Amino acid sequence: MSKWLDYTAYTVWGLAGVYALLVLCTYYAIKISIKVLRVSAKIVMNNLRMILIPLFGIAVMVVWILFYGYSLLWLMSCGQMVSNQVIVPGTGTVLGTYQSFTWTDE
Repeated sequence: MSKWLDYTAYTVWGLAGVYALLVLCTYYAIKISIKVLRVSAKIVMNNLRMILIPLFGIAVMVVWILFYGYSLLWLMSCGQMVSNQVIVPGTGTVLGTYQSFTWTDE
């Protein structure tokens, strides 16, 4: 049992060493990405409307979806759903079905 633990520990240490070497090899890329993030943070802080525009778009979409859902529920409450079949003329084979509404006074 202790041999397996030793082998596992050596494997984990070896993978950690490989990961450290990969991070060291990409040091300059990490340094450039940190500079890019700092510049983008400055731009966002100088122009806070960049944060509000997506929030406004999300709010408009939520209102639209709620209106669509309300309209759909209102439409479905106006009548009965009827299942209709699509039949090929002359052969009598059924291609499929579709749903439609029939008006009721309820």
